[in-house]
Amino acid sequence: MNLRLGGVFCVVATAAGCLPLPSAELSGPDCVVAGTVASLDASKSAPGRRPIHSYRFDFGDGSAVIVGPGALTTHRYANPGTYDVTVEVTDEDGNQARAAHRVGVEPDALAC
Repeated sequence: MNLRLGGVFCVVATAAGCLPLPSAELSGPDCVVAGTVASLDASKSAPGRRPIHSYRFDFGDGSAVIVGPGALTTHRYANPGTYDVTVEVTDEDGNQARAAHRVGVEPDALAC
């Protein structure tokens, strides 16, 4: 059972304290021009009781999902639109946390 203790999500709350779950945080641009690269950053995600093992990035545009040990990634959006990017962090015990960031993709720089 996951509990919340003092503002922290815990795997188990013990007399000695909390064994926390990981937390995810994702940042990136709010707007990019179609065809340019968007840099996304999940480095402010925090490990839980165990280190973060992997980051899973879904760019929200139907492209391939990226899974790996790195907290930083880039993506080139081909078409204008609004995309919800998600990151899922997984620690070495398999505990997961998710965060999202919305990216607007415009046809030209004047729209950003």
